[in-house]
Amino acid sequence: MYDKRAGQVFPRSINDAFGETHLNTLTMPDGTRDQSLEDDLGKLETRVTPVINEMLAAARSGLSPDVEAGKRSTWDEYFIAQHSRTPDVFNAAPTLQMGDAHIREFARLAKEKYPDRADEADALVADEERKRLLKAARIQAQKIPSQRLAALLSARSLAGLRPGSDGRQFVIGSNPFVRWGGDLRLPDTRLWLPVAPDLALGPGSSGTGAVLCSPEDPAEIDRFNLTIAKRSTVVASADRAMVESLKSQVEG
Repeated sequence: MYDKRAGQVFPRSINDAFGETHLNTLTMPDGTRDQSLEDDLGKLETRVTPVINEMLAAARSGLSPDVEAGKRSTWDEYFIAQHSRTPDVFNAAPTLQMGDAHIREFARLAKEKYPDRADEADALVADEERKRLLKAARIQAQKIPSQRLAALLSARSLAGLRPGSDGRQFVIGSNPFVRWGGDLRLPDTRLWLPVAPDLALGPGSSGTGAVLCSPEDPAEIDRFNLTIAKRSTVVASADRAMVESLKSQVEG
């Protein structure tokens, strides 16, 4: 595992590398905790695991990772959840900075209108309370499914990407998505999510069904992994030499 915060490569299990306690737990003003999103995500992972295993088994047999409609719907739900649940994905979003600005502006206006309650307004922009409010907003937003993204995915087939037979593998990162192309609304754009060292999945062309492909140039897998490494705080793989190489490229 390569952790940019430490600037080091060291052995670590996947759970220890990417786990974060109470990441999606909402802390209320009175100190109580709402873990409903954590519970929902846990249930979604339980539902999607056999679906991913089915797609992975098909791909490893050289078949397309096609599944029936209900399972595909579960996969799409998981794909959307993964896109918003990791710290790196969320912290890279401009909405985080927008939320911070909104809190500060609200506090400023509150102080102007209610000068006798300035202490309460100041409390909103204190570091801990501001972070709590931003986290609460993120969690509440995750509870509302993205209808736009769901519609985009349902209108696209499923695509699977496998490395060639030269031993290359995908890394896993704390910002795990790789985009090839521009806007996801364009049919040629791919948004890949690795689900195993030898399979990444994402929206394919317009329509239904699924396709399995491998890059014409094996070095595309290297570029794929470097993209994840550049965008992630933490990168991991069972291949330490590959992680060491990515560290050198990122830092060099």
